[in-house]
Amino acid sequence: MSVEAEIETYRGVFYPWQIDHMDHMNVQFYTACFDAATWHLFAALGMTPGYLKQNRRGMAAVEQRTLYQRELHAGALIRVTSELLEMKPKTMRFLHRMYDERRGSGLDRTGRSAPPTRAGRCRLRLTSSSAMPALIDAVAGSA
Repeated sequence: MSVEAEIETYRGVFYPWQIDHMDHMNVQFYTACFDAATWHLFAALGMTPGYLKQNRRGMAAVEQRTLYQRELHAGALIRVTSELLEMKPKTMRFLHRMYDERRGSGLDRTGRSAPPTRAGRCRLRLTSSSAMPALIDAVAGSA
């Protein structure tokens, strides 16, 4: 199933201590921003840490591709939006986009595939969430 609904999942600032030897944001910090956005996206879908723990569920990133389109420099105010691209019973694909708020332009993006994990059977179950009820209803209908 394909569902298109982009939501904001992260806001932050790029600090001088995150600079690499080329005077740009080090790639580990891009990854950290996208990782934080992933957990916000999961929570918006009802997959909160409490839900995952209570239901003995987990998520594992099996593929990630990041496109670096522009460099960030210290002081940049960044925003990440996330979009669920596809959800199947055992996998989901989503896309994060990073924006420089001062420039008002898109910077980088990363896509991930993440299957839910559990000892034994793997099946994604969603709970309701006030953040994205229409998305959850659409996705839950396909599971």
